[in-house]
Amino acid sequence: MQQKIAYLDPGKVLTESVIGKQEQARQQKVHDILLQAGKDAEARYAEMTPEQKQKSALADQTILNNQWQAEQRHAREISMKTIAAAVEAYRVNHKIDVVLSQNQVIAIDSRSNITKDIIDELKKVHVDYGSLPVITIKQEESKDAVANKKVEKPTPQGSDK
Repeated sequence: MQQKIAYLDPGKVLTESVIGKQEQARQQKVHDILLQAGKDAEARYAEMTPEQKQKSALADQTILNNQWQAEQRHAREISMKTIAAAVEAYRVNHKIDVVLSQNQVIAIDSRSNITKDIIDELKKVHVDYGSLPVITIKQEESKDAVANKKVEKPTPQGSDK
């Protein structure tokens, strides 16, 4: 019994399918949210000392960059799982034994390329990437504000004062 083998170009599927377009749209929304959060963070730097400003800006930028990278990974993971599910359904429906990535193939008949078929299969798929991130900027209190706060000491139990 001879195995039926096919291959596809996952990069092309990602860039030319609606999945890739949906991922790009999602990434743009996330990017806009993170840019706005960065602007919101900058607005609170005005009342800080230069040292506080530098420290806060670095911390905020690090947090926003980490969030951006996490959101990119999350979206790509969901996109690839969606593509993999479509490939598996196609494989089963067409009685294909093995589907390889194009970069794993050294030589194969081009009729075994299912990239276009998978792109077509994905035309009506809508990916749910989950809710967009909500970024809130924590307000730091200045040292003066902290020093001016009245700190109440607890009264000892049994005291009549």
